[in-house]
Order: sequence, then C-alpha cells, then structure tokens
Amino acid sequence: MQLPVIYALALLQLVITLGWMAYANFQASLLDHFGFASLAGLLSVYLGVSGATLAPLIGVVGDRIARGGGRRVLLVVVGGVLAGLAFVGVASTAATRSDSAFGAVIVPLVLVWIFAMTVLNAPALALVPDAAGGDRGPLAVVPVVVGTILPTALWPLVRRGLDWLGGPVTFVLGGVLVVLVAFLVRRTVASHERRSPDVVPAAPGRLGGGHLVLVFVVGVLSACMIRLAGEGVPAILAARLGSAEIGRSLLAAATLGVGTMLAPVLAPLGVSLGTRRGLLYSVVVALACVLGALFGPSVVAAAPVTLLLGGALALHLDCGLPFSLASMPDGRVGLGAGLYLGGAMAGSQLAGAVTWVPSLS
Repeated sequence: MQLPVIYALALLQLVITLGWMAYANFQASLLDHFGFASLAGLLSVYLGVSGATLAPLIGVVGDRIARGGGRRVLLVVVGGVLAGLAFVGVASTAATRSDSAFGAVIVPLVLVWIFAMTVLNAPALALVPDAAGGDRGPLAVVPVVVGTILPTALWPLVRRGLDWLGGPVTFVLGGVLVVLVAFLVRRTVASHERRSPDVVPAAPGRLGGGHLVLVFVVGVLSACMIRLAGEGVPAILAARLGSAEIGRSLLAAATLGVGTMLAPVLAPLGVSLGTRRGLLYSVVVALACVLGALFGPSVVAAAPVTLLLGGALALHLDCGLPFSLASMPDGRVGLGAGLYLGGAMAGSQLAGAVTWVPSLS
C-alpha cells in the first residue's frame, strides 16, 4: 500500500470537503447580496444533476487517458487549477458592492466552481486502487474517509472559523489550498509511478447496466448515511430528549465523531466480511438505529444509538468506494469512481427526505 499517495488523496479530500462546507455556509448570503436568492433551489438542482452526469463522464475520460498510456492524475491538476481560479473569482466578486456590475457573474462563477470540484474529485478517487495494492480497499480508504467525516463532525467549530474569516478570505485561501494540494497529489503519484514497474492498462471489460445502477445507488446510500448521522437521527433524539438546536448539534457532532474514530478500527472488519456484506450490515444497523431513536426510551437510547450509528457510518464509508470500484469491469475504475461520486452528490441533494422522520416523534 502506497501510504504517501493515500495520505495525499486524504488531504485533497479534506480540502474538498472544507470547500463544500464553505460553499454551503456562504451560498445564501452571497446570492442574497447580489439579489439572486431565488436561484438557490436551481443551484441545488444543478449540483445534483451535474454530479450525477458529469462525474461519470469525467471518470470515462480518465479511463481513456489511462488506456492511452496517459496519467489520470492530470485531470486532478486541471480540476484543481480551475477550482482555484473559480474560488478566487468568487472571492473577488463577493468583495464588491451589491449594485456592482460584477455581481452578474457570481452565479456563472459558482457553476464553474461546482464543475471544477467534480473534475477534481472523480479522478482523485479513481487513484485509490493503484495506491491500495491487493484486496485491501477498506484499509486504504480510511484516511480518505476520515478526511470526509472529520470536518463535518467539527462543523460548529468550522462554521465559526469560516464566519470569522469571512467569505472573500475563505475563498482565496480555499483557492490557494486546492491548487497546492492538487499539485502535491500529482507529485506524489508521479514519485510512486517512478518506483513501480510499468503496468499495461487493462482493456475495458464488458459493461452492463447493472454495474452502473449498483454503483450509483451505493453512492446515494453513502450520502443518505451521512445525512442520517449528521441530521436525521440526532434531530429525532434531540426532539425526544426535549433539547433544542444545541442538543441536536451536539448529538450530530458525537455521532460523526464516533464515525471518524471508528473508521480505522472497523476497516479490518470490512476486509474480513467483504465490502458487499459490510455495506449490507451497515445499512441494517443504521435502520435499526432509526427505529431505536424513534421507539426506544429516549435517554437510554441516545448513547447506544449514537455509538452504533457512528460505527455503521464508518463501516459503510470504509466499504462503499472499494466495493464500487471492485464492482466495475477491468479498465473502468474511473467510471466506477465517477458513478459513486455522482450518486453521492445527487444523494446529498435528495437525502433531505430523511428529515421527515422527526415529525413522527
């Protein structure tokens, strides 16, 4: 297992996650500042649709580059540079007056930024199998999983930091970081390739519709699991405990924190069970946690539900990407990564449906 490559990809995932969090934190105020608040819903639709369609297409491009003897990591650099430029463009526009003529470009800049983040993320995930080596996918993706969950667990602190920095400074820093880390990934991957024997790219295997649907659905499930752990179940427990927003935030942070800590602990279980069974068991446990939060004694249920749901989330994310990539035919790893990411991006917009559950309590 090539740990330098894995850790570089994990750092990139951390920066990407923080970028999405910054976007979520400042989107409403940015749009409102320039009189485009009514477009928030359309941007959400664009995010889901572009993820579901663009991420797989970028994955296919990466596969073709790899089969032609090229390096898919170049797509990571292209996406990083484009995202960095979009970040700086948004920062420059956000610093202008609300009646400025530059305000008209804020929405196109956001569209370009979402596009660039997708171009950056999909081929990066496709680099995991080469770095993992052998059948140890769940172990290899642990740093990437931690880079995804940890910032969300620390969301109250992250939000304070973002608000303290302000939108323009946050976006400039984000632009610089995403470019630097994209080039770090390129350098790390290039160093690994120099030390490894040349590998003949696999010819593309036959692709069936079942492959596409299965991997996409796993991505959707991953987004739903994160939403359950970060919003749905904590909201149920907070309502049953008579707590307000503070209680929900603490429970969400606790659940996601448990997931962060258990990701490395449960990765060997994902290897021994197999990623398919690991995914199945994680979903079953998550559904049991929902039922426990709804119908169990409120005070008694809070601690075990938090621990079990955090563990289920960790196991699910440990297994989700490796299962998706292994489920694809030879030579289609980029498409698998794109479908998984596309499902997660689409699912992140659809997963709000799980928040109906607290209304039953």
